[in-house]
Amino acid sequence: MAARACQPTCCASQRAITAPRHAAQLAAAPPPPPLRSAAAAGRLRRSVAAAAADNSDAEVAVFRFTLGSDAADAAVPRVVGGVGAALLLLNHLLGDQPSEAQLRAEALGAALAAVAFVTPTIEQRLKEIQPGRGRQAAAASVPGAGSVFALQPGLPDGLKQELAWASYALLLNTNICGLAVYWDGRAVLARGQLGTAALGSAAAGGSKADPGAVLDALSVAEPAAASRGWRQGPLYCPDKAAIAKAGAGGWPCVPAGAESLLVQPLLPFSSSARSSSSATGGASPQGFMLLVSERPRALSGKERAWAAAVAAKLHDALQ
Repeated sequence: MAARACQPTCCASQRAITAPRHAAQLAAAPPPPPLRSAAAAGRLRRSVAAAAADNSDAEVAVFRFTLGSDAADAAVPRVVGGVGAALLLLNHLLGDQPSEAQLRAEALGAALAAVAFVTPTIEQRLKEIQPGRGRQAAAASVPGAGSVFALQPGLPDGLKQELAWASYALLLNTNICGLAVYWDGRAVLARGQLGTAALGSAAAGGSKADPGAVLDALSVAEPAAASRGWRQGPLYCPDKAAIAKAGAGGWPCVPAGAESLLVQPLLPFSSSARSSSSATGGASPQGFMLLVSERPRALSGKERAWAAAVAAKLHDALQ
């Protein structure tokens, strides 16, 4: 009986001894993860799905079928459309009495062949009007152009960095082949493919050419028509006909192989925002930026607006 009476007392003492130990273990345990609401969980699932979609798009772009050149890729649907149209014509000539169903099928086949033939042209036009595509494959050489990179000697290092960044960004992200920046009637930057008529013998040394001599030659050959025209706002010539109409084909700094160009005034941000298309908003620009491309319709509307923003940044740096 005494042993049985001691059992509750022993159990109580054991619980009293082990209670602090369990409390310490519970205190050391990591806290449970916070509960997510249904809306937060939905947002997480959508973000993961979007990231997966982006990754899948990138993989598809990497493994896109190509023959190695844009010209060969564009020729594939045209060849298919031409062969299909020829076979339809041959089938029609060999048939004695084509039925109405056959005539309808031939008309549908001819329409499909025509669509296949013009698909590369439609794709090219869509690329031209859609911004953010980056630079396409550049031409190996531009007729009447020489390669140059020159910064005005004596400029502060910070200003040189601004000019170098602006020219690099424009050449990398748009379909231009060369650009020049004029300020107070003098060229302060020249980069890319520009007209040999303006460069003359100054750029004969290529990368070893004297930057001062190159910019002096460009300053002498500053297009007077552009100097007068920049006060009327940006001048955009999307093709050869527009270049000839504006008289820009005779500018020494514009190569003979140029297919489009943009003369963008250097204006502060407030003025460039008000005058993105036709007028300088009453401001008196001190310089302009000339962008030249070997492609027709090289700059979309949004890319021209971006060029205006870059020009405004250069205006603030040169001011």
